[in-house]
Formats: sequence, structure tokens, C-alpha cells
Amino acid sequence: MAELQLAGAMSRLRWAAGRLAIPVVGTAVLLVIGGALFGGAYGASIGETGHVGSLALAALAYWPAVMVILGVAVALFGWLPRAAVVGPWAALGAMWVIVIAGDALHLPSWVLDALPFSATPYQPAEPFSWTPLLILTVVAGALVASGLTRYARRDVQLA
Repeated sequence: MAELQLAGAMSRLRWAAGRLAIPVVGTAVLLVIGGALFGGAYGASIGETGHVGSLALAALAYWPAVMVILGVAVALFGWLPRAAVVGPWAALGAMWVIVIAGDALHLPSWVLDALPFSATPYQPAEPFSWTPLLILTVVAGALVASGLTRYARRDVQLA
């Protein structure tokens, strides 16, 4: 599919940016909607309505962590295109196993703390901190830039 679109006047970066807009914007929208619904359900259970906005923003704090997974996908798409589908799922699965079984496996705390979703402050239970969110955003941006730069220079491989 990409070969036909890229054979015309569309650049590779423009083509990739169009494909990236959906997960970038879509995950932010879904996080806000999910947080708002959770806030509404929580507010209804305790008889207060003021939690919708705060929990919608609290859920949005996970957006940089999701962008790191997207960055892994884009980096693999640029550097190892055949691993671009299974790689991000494997990374997500590995993170899940580490989070679930990390204590049982006696993994060091720095391993658990280095995971993108563990680095995100638990809102609104913890004080808000911009530092981990900015670091995750920079890591995600570097992964995306690396993948897009490599994709712009490599041959398009037929499936």
C-alpha cells in the first residue's frame, strides 16, 4: 500500500506523520474520555460531581508513557521493519510481566521504576511532578525521530 502512495508526490515523512496522528491524538482523547468516565462513576458513588475533570486530567498523565510504546513501534518501523508489528507488543508484554511478577522475581526497584507506566505519577493520589512526564516525552520523541529519520532513508520493502 505505501509503495503506491509514495510513488507520487507524497514524501515519506508526510505519509508517516499522517499515520502517526491517529495514535497520538486518539490515545489522548481516549485517556481523557476514560478518566472522565471513571471520575463520573466515582463521583456518582460518593455523591459528588467534581471529580470528572480532575480524573480526566489525571488519566492524561499516562499519555507520555503510551507515547514511549508508540516510539518503540516507530523506531522499529524505521530500523527493523519486519519487527515493527511484534516488537511493540513484545515490549508491552515484557513490561506487563515485569510489573506483575517483578516482586516475586526479586527484581531491583530501579528496573520496576524504569518502566514507562511506573514512572508516571499516580494521580491524584501522589503529588504531581512534571519531571517524569517530560523525560518520558523526550524519550518518546527521540524514538519517533530516530525511526522517522531511518524510514526516510531506507528502501520500502514489499510485503
